[in-house]
Amino acid sequence: MMAENDINNEEQYKIAAERLKNYISDTDFKFSNKEEIDKKYNDFRNDYSPEKLKEIPDDKLLEGLFSLNPKNKSLCYSLEYGYKLFGGLINGYIFKYPLFTRDGKWFEGNPKEIKELTLEQAINKAKDIRESLIRVYNYIKESNFENLDDYRNFEIEIGNELIKFVKPIWVRKYFHMIFPSIFNDFHKDELQSHILYGLGVVPGNTYYERCGQLVEINRIIDCLPHDFSRACLEKFGDIKTFYRLGSSDNDGNKYADEWRKKGIIAIGWPKLGDLKQFANSKNKISEELIKSRLLDNGESPISAPRKAKEIKTFYESDKDAIFAVADGEKIIGLADNIGENEFDENNHMAHYKKGIWVKVFQDIIKLPNKNGWYLTSCVKITDKENLLFLYNLYYWDERKIPIKTVEAYNKTKNPLNQILYGPPGTGKTYNTVIKAMEIIKGNSYDKIKEEYKTEYDEEKHGDFDSYCYKRIKAEFDKAKKEGQIEFITFHQSYAYEEFVEGIKPNLENWDESSEKLTYKGEDGIFKKIAKEAYEKDNKDKKYVLIIDEINRGNISKIFGELITLIEEDKRESFSVRLPYSHEEFTVPKNLYIIGTMNTSDRSIASIDIALRRRFTFKEMMPDSKLVADFGVEFSKKFEELNNRIRILLDRDHQIGHSYFIKDKYENGDIKNLKEIWFDCVMPLLNEYFYNDWEKLKLIIPGFIKSIDIPQNLKDECESAYEFKTIGDMEDDKAFIEALNQAEYKEKE
Repeated sequence: MMAENDINNEEQYKIAAERLKNYISDTDFKFSNKEEIDKKYNDFRNDYSPEKLKEIPDDKLLEGLFSLNPKNKSLCYSLEYGYKLFGGLINGYIFKYPLFTRDGKWFEGNPKEIKELTLEQAINKAKDIRESLIRVYNYIKESNFENLDDYRNFEIEIGNELIKFVKPIWVRKYFHMIFPSIFNDFHKDELQSHILYGLGVVPGNTYYERCGQLVEINRIIDCLPHDFSRACLEKFGDIKTFYRLGSSDNDGNKYADEWRKKGIIAIGWPKLGDLKQFANSKNKISEELIKSRLLDNGESPISAPRKAKEIKTFYESDKDAIFAVADGEKIIGLADNIGENEFDENNHMAHYKKGIWVKVFQDIIKLPNKNGWYLTSCVKITDKENLLFLYNLYYWDERKIPIKTVEAYNKTKNPLNQILYGPPGTGKTYNTVIKAMEIIKGNSYDKIKEEYKTEYDEEKHGDFDSYCYKRIKAEFDKAKKEGQIEFITFHQSYAYEEFVEGIKPNLENWDESSEKLTYKGEDGIFKKIAKEAYEKDNKDKKYVLIIDEINRGNISKIFGELITLIEEDKRESFSVRLPYSHEEFTVPKNLYIIGTMNTSDRSIASIDIALRRRFTFKEMMPDSKLVADFGVEFSKKFEELNNRIRILLDRDHQIGHSYFIKDKYENGDIKNLKEIWFDCVMPLLNEYFYNDWEKLKLIIPGFIKSIDIPQNLKDECESAYEFKTIGDMEDDKAFIEALNQAEYKEKE
């Protein structure tokens, strides 16, 4: 049975299962022979179970795990070529493995950066990976996978192990072969989401969460996991990409009927000429070249980048694309089996592709969430609500989302207890404002922004996203002032007496001459907001308690006996007698708890088990799309910096985007970047890699300098280093060079 706060409730899975069962019964689907399938799994386990991997001698370990030579029959060879029946990998792509061999030598890395290893280094890395596989295997054996929280917690627990596996796709298949009833054989994230959308279920946010969703649907169907996957693939085919395509021009001319009769879809801009002139050998076209040509043809500098992107999107769509042909908000029809790009210089809609119009709608059909897409000629659809709607329309010809309305989905997706976790500067506290108001207003932030759009004036209010956040923050402050939201920060000395209730000195009638001091009971912040939420007049309102830095407090000490009462099924059905007031106390159902957790202080795997089990965790990682440019394409440098930190330390200590946020530094220059770098980034790196100069030279090689060692100390140390200071780089050019420096260079 799935937990109530899962992304989709049990009813959704029943409907999804019923859909697939009906498909199976209506077709000539052939079920597999269970004994034959079980034999294949058993054959794999007999050769590659963790017990068998332990038996491989160290000097044979590289060939036994990672060789793709058929003679060696290694683990990775068998996963890639030997058991294709149970899901494919990226055939021939050696960089998905943490180790690979060429000409008798062993390497690690990616296509851009390949590192040769000594035999000893390669063997040690292989041993480390084998141990990680065994640790994950033992964790799975000792765990229950009964609901989505179990799958979410599994992903959290094994996060540090997953990093070692490089591309996790081969590891996913490995554990499917060992535990086929727990992990499905859709090893690609996009394929999982495609299948879930096809079944009418909103996909979860992570691979193993989606595993849990698919397993739950098949538990209802009760067929072999392999047959469940086969039936899904037969019904839904390859991964689909949905696009919105406008069918009218700025003069009001409408082209949909003409396209339908000709069996095509099209876009305009005939002055560009045949788009193939902008394509490379891989049939990808240059957005920059198109933008330049548009500007030459009189397009404005503001609209040219957007239109270049739309043209590129249309040109690069392939046979698995599905176009929702639209006139404004109205969806006219769906076209699939899309062909190659062709050009007709005599037609205003000159760039066209052949396609099959599989659906044509006479009634008015609109996507549930506009999101501004209806103003764009050609755009890829990524919004979950719209994708769910279109999948239902395409595969089941249903005009509404059959499982829940979008509004109902939005109103139930916020769990009662959640923690936003991630490295410093990733917007955790910032997002508590949004999360709290989503709960109180009963709508997603996207829906709330739609409400704000009616009063938005670009000239008056500036950037729309900034305007929306100011609006929602003002509403947050109002709700906080009215007692509907409370905000606290945990720290090492925070106690039960401050959080729930305690006894404190009564200083109201006391003065220094008095020898008598009295005490009084005082409610803590959690008890106060819980009592407020539990009042009869407030039962229809939602209350939110935000706990910043939740992992810095002693959870058992602060929550005490109430840690049990915050569970969803215990609220208002269980109560405890409080130790000081002796009152009966229960936690109301309309009180939501949002915590934040800085993973650089403490790994999520090490926090209190009682807390982990009762909270849903939402990861917040650095996002380079939110980083300002500073005139030096800094987002690329930002990604490189964090990639090095992930490799040399872990993902929990990355640098957050909020230090460089676009909203604040939209017009930022090198001076701004230099100040942030030396005031914020360098101190963090110094803390993370204190005195580990070898790693620091790999992470920020341009910002490390060697120190001259006096003669009398040379016997004590061979080398010494320190950080360069902002004074070393008063010249902007020197700072940019240091930022771009790829390797550390010793002084001549």
